[in-house]
Amino acid sequence: MTNADLNLGYQKRNNKSILEARNKYFVLLYEGQQKGYLVPLKDRPPQSLVLGMPAYPYIAKKNRINGEVVLSVEISNDGTVGDAQVTKGLGWGLDQSAIQAARQAVFLPAIKNGGFVAEQSTLKFKFAQGCAGCSK
Repeated sequence: MTNADLNLGYQKRNNKSILEARNKYFVLLYEGQQKGYLVPLKDRPPQSLVLGMPAYPYIAKKNRINGEVVLSVEISNDGTVGDAQVTKGLGWGLDQSAIQAARQAVFLPAIKNGGFVAEQSTLKFKFAQGCAGCSK
């Protein structure tokens, strides 16, 4: 399973491919942690492999609500998003849409002293007509 497998599933919006690739990734990550493997990389923050694409709610589109939703998220040591808090929101269902997209994301967790650790991170989702979910 590669990052390309995940990206291809997201591009095709093929839920079965996405789930299979995510499951493979999480199983491999879990097995490595259980066997006590050390990560042969320097300490670094979490890295996104794939970000979910948030839905642009109809009511927000109809009212031409544009802007950016900023989330403070915990990226756990297994690469999933734990707690997610809106630090800058737009309302109109866009905040919840951004949280749902964040929970679909796949991360390579932060690394400290050769192991994966949980870490707080910031995710940004832009909402503009024709650009739902453009993220930074």
